[in-house]
Amino acid sequence: MDRHGLVPPHDSDAELAVISSIMFEPMAFEDAHELLVADDFYRHDYKACYTAMVELHTVGKPIDLITLKNRLEERGEYEQIGGRDLLASVATSSSTSANIAHYAKIVVDKASRRKLINLAKNIETASVDNTIDVFKIKQAIAKHESELNTTTGLSEQLKVSAAALDKFVVELDQPQKSMQTGFSSLDTLTGGIRVPSLTTIGANASTGKTAFVLNIAMHQKPDVPVIVFSLEMSSNMIYERIFSFMKDIDYSAFSTRIFTNDQRNKINQSIAELKARNIHVFDDVYDIETQTAIIGKIKPKMVIVDYAQIANTTQKKANRREEVEYIANEYKVTAKKHNCAILLLSQINRTERGNPTMGALRETGVYEHVSDYVLMLHRPFVLKKDDPDVCPEEAYVLVDKNKFGKTGKKDLYFEGKYQKFTEYDWQKEKSGFKKYGGTPYNGTTPFD
Repeated sequence: MDRHGLVPPHDSDAELAVISSIMFEPMAFEDAHELLVADDFYRHDYKACYTAMVELHTVGKPIDLITLKNRLEERGEYEQIGGRDLLASVATSSSTSANIAHYAKIVVDKASRRKLINLAKNIETASVDNTIDVFKIKQAIAKHESELNTTTGLSEQLKVSAAALDKFVVELDQPQKSMQTGFSSLDTLTGGIRVPSLTTIGANASTGKTAFVLNIAMHQKPDVPVIVFSLEMSSNMIYERIFSFMKDIDYSAFSTRIFTNDQRNKINQSIAELKARNIHVFDDVYDIETQTAIIGKIKPKMVIVDYAQIANTTQKKANRREEVEYIANEYKVTAKKHNCAILLLSQINRTERGNPTMGALRETGVYEHVSDYVLMLHRPFVLKKDDPDVCPEEAYVLVDKNKFGKTGKKDLYFEGKYQKFTEYDWQKEKSGFKKYGGTPYNGTTPFD
């Protein structure tokens, strides 16, 4: 507080957000370090934390609560700045590392204002030569500070805006950056899944949604980085579906663990091929913060989350709705920040007995709003297993939301035996589709 009883410009929340963001994702340190220095912090405790983080980074040590505590103790500042209480506030902050550059710019802006004010004070109290018009200098500083209050960084932002327009014009003659699903009719309808983007894929249980997205993953080129966060199934179950799809290996054989020589040879060949791919499966990462950190390190082109309703957060929220909104928006920000396509699998409400639409998504309001695409996968057989006229293989995918273009429905054929979806025109086979392979349900056909 100055002699007039005024508190110098600062934003404690933004300063804490920078520290907390680095703690949740150490790689975010680089984003902050490019924009600010320790002296930009107003609060001494946050300045001490950031200084310790810089020192840890300089010597190549990890940045986490333990190393930060040890470093602050070495500097003799741990108890002085609040000790355990300070670290607890850092650990429970609601900040997100995806926005660290925004927080850092706020801290820098407040520091710049403090410097201007201090300069004005120095001029006011200094013994100045008569050739210097102190009044005009103070006027200029006041004008500059006023402009900062309303248009901080405006010239810089105008340059960014102009550059974005130039970039858009240049890229008009280039192919749109997108991820092809491998289903040609679906890709023709959508133009491919744009990168970056967030896609929600909804379906009833046992429809085959995991198999569907794994099919898309395996349609990518071998060198394309893909991450699968399997929150419901073990990694073994994911690999079983992949191997079944890759080499047409009977999926039920993985349950009995009885393989023919031909199947064993196919599995061995699949293992070698899968190891050559850039695909990573995690079955024990449930919170969005850790998932985001992994995405930041691997930098995948495609991310699968199976499934969205199981994802959680380390942040404390008042209720489940706030938690879901936070998680969904974090996925959206993460896709943009790391330039990838994120596919979220979602269960739909059991009350939906007809052809499902995105209104049937659980926690629907959030995912409908934040997603760039909403796809609904459906197999009528799932709801009508006792109907002999319904074919187990008949399926379709409905593009119910496409922020970038057309919507519509595309027919698919599901081979549960091989966990495989292929394209098929059921309208041409309605009069006799069973000859194509449809069989009455006998309770033994393996489904997702």
